[in-house]
This record gives sequence, C-alpha cells and structure tokens, in this order.
Amino acid sequence: MLFRSSLSAVYLFVGYRAGLAIEGVNFPGHFLVRFEDVMLDPFEGGRIHTLGDCATLLMRQNLRAEASFFEPATPRAMLRRMMANLLYLYQRSDLERAAMVAGWMEDLDR
Repeated sequence: MLFRSSLSAVYLFVGYRAGLAIEGVNFPGHFLVRFEDVMLDPFEGGRIHTLGDCATLLMRQNLRAEASFFEPATPRAMLRRMMANLLYLYQRSDLERAAMVAGWMEDLDR
C-alpha cells in the first residue's frame, strides 16, 4: 500500500525532471499514474491499465466508475493517502506511531 503511492511519487518526480506531464490518480484502492491517456501502475512494473482493467479493479471493491476516480491527485491528496497507508500499517504494529500519524492527518485536513 504505502509502496504504491511512494513508488508513484518516484514516477512523478522522474517524469517532471524529464519534462513529461505525468500525474497521480487517486484511484480507489490502487494509486495509479497517468501519462497522456495511459494509466500506469508503478507497483506492478509500470503495467498499463485499460479502462476495462480499471472497471475490474472497481468491481472488486463493489464500486462503479465515477469521473472523480480518474481526476489528477493534488499533492495534498497524495500526501494524505501516503499517511493513511502508514496509519493502516502502524495500527497493526505500533500504536504510538499510529497516533502520531493520525495527528499529522488531522493537521493536514485543517
């Protein structure tokens, strides 16, 4: 989880340095990046996702496609997603760190 959004950030930074318009997509349950009309999954080696693939990912979560699922993620949304992933991990192993991350998320939401 954490690695998906973190690896996506690497794609974004490298794309920026290369002059490519790559953007993060805050897709439900699966953070993706988009270059032009192509959806890429950095966590799966840059696998290309078609709209059909995206629909399948949504069906697994009992969701239907909405335009908002394909909108570019703001830097704040990306950071919040990374923190949510950290929170999820820490809630299982380190409650003190989980509380710290939850506090950061509250600060970010203000």
